Amino acid sequence: MKDSLNGSLFVLDKPTYTQAMPDKRYSVMILPRRNDGSILLQTWTKEGKTITDGFGSFFQPGDDPEQIAQHELTEQFGIKADLTQAAQLQYFMDKPTGLVDLKITVYFADVTGNPILQEQMHWFAPSDIPYSQMHEATGKWLPIILKMPELLTATIKVAQPGHHTAGKVIEFTVS
Repeated sequence: MKDSLNGSLFVLDKPTYTQAMPDKRYSVMILPRRNDGSILLQTWTKEGKTITDGFGSFFQPGDDPEQIAQHELTEQFGIKADLTQAAQLQYFMDKPTGLVDLKITVYFADVTGNPILQEQMHWFAPSDIPYSQMHEATGKWLPIILKMPELLTATIKVAQPGHHTAGKVIEFTVS
């Protein structure tokens, strides 16, 4: 691991990818943020494990990710907010059905006022974010984008048979 983030390569295990053509998917993740720097995340329990993550939605090729993000904000919280693109992530996941290529555009949504919150939604100061409850890959890139003023571009390779970011990260490259 290098001290500088640009060009860093974190190899955690050997990849074991299938050779099939990838199934391409597109998603946005929205991280509502208040003036004090706190981030709104959602927490839920799956198979007895607590998971904390941002908010998002899949979309079709050709759709505008920023419009999808604004729609999610309106639908989830009843608000509009200024969006700042924080990251462009490309996940490659080896699944039993073949390779999945998932592109995620991550936005900070600068929130003023009081969004509509549901029981599983919580504000976290950056120092209190429960990274150990996040999918492994999210726990790697989220602390980076919270500290970086510029756009993060990263490639993440995940090997697992389950949820798209729940598996073992085998490579994480920041460019």
